[in-house]
Amino acid sequence: MRKKVYLLVLLLCACAGAQQAEIRVPDVVPEAVDYAWICKYKEQKTLPSAEELVKLFAENRNADFRSCDLSQMDLSMYPSNLADYVDFDSKTRWPEADKMPKGFEPEEVLRDGVNPGLGVRSLHAEGITGRGVSVAIIDQPLLTAHQEYAGRLKFYEQQENCPEAQMHGPAVASIIVGRTVGVAPEADLYYIATRFARLKGDGWDVRPEAEALKRLLEINKTLPAKNKIRVISLSLGGLEDPESIGALQWKEGLAEARRQGVAVFTTDHDIFALSRACSTCDADAPALYTRGAGWFEERDYERYPYMEKVLFPTDYRVTAAPNGDGDYASYASSGLSWAVPYAAGLYALAAQVYPPLTPELFWQTARETAVAATVKTPQGKTYSAKYLVQPQRLIRKLQSMKQ
Repeated sequence: MRKKVYLLVLLLCACAGAQQAEIRVPDVVPEAVDYAWICKYKEQKTLPSAEELVKLFAENRNADFRSCDLSQMDLSMYPSNLADYVDFDSKTRWPEADKMPKGFEPEEVLRDGVNPGLGVRSLHAEGITGRGVSVAIIDQPLLTAHQEYAGRLKFYEQQENCPEAQMHGPAVASIIVGRTVGVAPEADLYYIATRFARLKGDGWDVRPEAEALKRLLEINKTLPAKNKIRVISLSLGGLEDPESIGALQWKEGLAEARRQGVAVFTTDHDIFALSRACSTCDADAPALYTRGAGWFEERDYERYPYMEKVLFPTDYRVTAAPNGDGDYASYASSGLSWAVPYAAGLYALAAQVYPPLTPELFWQTARETAVAATVKTPQGKTYSAKYLVQPQRLIRKLQSMKQ
């Protein structure tokens, strides 16, 4: 039988009627994971060469230095932009300065890489932080006490017993509501951990995701009007594929979400990737967003000029890591997994300034306020793209609609 971890819910009653439930995270939650044991770089000869790093990156396969002990190795042969090619985290142990790549400062990458970019922090400075808006995530087990989002977590539940946090959950949670990483750092977070869809026969089994969606919508019915969930983020696709087991249940959940006024963001619709050109490039400069989807081959870039999807940052992201409550990881590249929570966080900001927001209006406004971008292929060829999201312009447009 499935084991579930539930929250303790204390219902407070007053003469005027029931108030909002006070919710806390349960005492039994996934523990931090130790990545040190999976590091395959144990000695100098096991390290890839600088040329091999570039080749791996071209194949969308980064070298994984997370939690590796590199303190006794010589990395001086690597380029200063090493963060463009490798993943690493707060527990990566580096050698002395004379054995490091000249100009490479991992501490600076971890510090500066948390910026959501595209002017989002300017919105935060105005008080547009997602305060008063509830968001939800369906993803893998979460390190619930991480300093990035622990203060925003209002509900956490696991569909299956899992003793350790996974890398995906802390990352997406921090991208939405992270204290320093997040697009909407003061939004309230409701989270259900599940296993991601698995192949079964010719299709995916998405029943766990459908059950998680149903559960969130049940919870939403119990929340006061001002605390209703506005958007659900699930970094997964293929949920509506007729060959997927559970697709019908998922579609039924989407219909109920629409009835409740809840947007559901996945990788199936509206969202695609365009990232800045390098790990140290200015995250707030739209002109530097020229890196297309890392998994694209050269011929695939021809799709960008015709793409109606809105483009969000994915690569060169620093997020919360699952191996410590104060740990972070720098990811050189990723799929659409980081774009979905970014979009959901922006939806929370939009809902804060324009409460009547609907998914249709959000996407319409996102396209109307987007800017064109130049996409460069690995071979140097360029293509145009229509809709690089512009958070400030989107918010200004919605604010003007209130007047």
